[in-house]
Amino acid sequence: MPAPVNSGVRCIRRATMRYRDGTNIRIGDIVQLEDGRTAEVVALLDNGEYSRACPKPDWSMFQTGLLVKVAGGGIEHFAQPNSQFSFIEHPKEKGRLRKWWEQPSRPGDRVTSGLLGLWAGLWIGGIGRVIYETPVGFMEVAVFALCGALIMFILGITFPKVSRFVTVPFSFFGVGSGST
Repeated sequence: MPAPVNSGVRCIRRATMRYRDGTNIRIGDIVQLEDGRTAEVVALLDNGEYSRACPKPDWSMFQTGLLVKVAGGGIEHFAQPNSQFSFIEHPKEKGRLRKWWEQPSRPGDRVTSGLLGLWAGLWIGGIGRVIYETPVGFMEVAVFALCGALIMFILGITFPKVSRFVTVPFSFFGVGSGST
């Protein structure tokens, strides 16, 4: 006889871990333990949240509670955190630039960086050739500008975040153009 098919969807809502004062516990929180030591929350086991300092595969033997990294010490497990430590501060929010930098590159980032690189490559290749040696023919400047654009376009798609920082001054301001 075949096993019965479970057609229903079962949702399990995990309880949010809280401090004594009712504040939600978050990864990165700085807390003070009962013995006066300070620590950082590195994993919320009930919620399945783990920080980089405490990857899930290394700590999956614990099912409930949380893990804290004690200042000057190791990682400790607490099954019931509310009574054993008190909240000091939440982690400082990262700036927009840092958040963007740490996120994986999206296709839109690659396209934008490629186009910025293309435009900057025209400036770098064309003006760079004129500065290198004068007089020079228009066709030679055009070839250098197109080669520079192609190279910078490829670099922009391959390394979108780095190339965006490098190419923005060249693409918008014509740095190196020699104009006064």
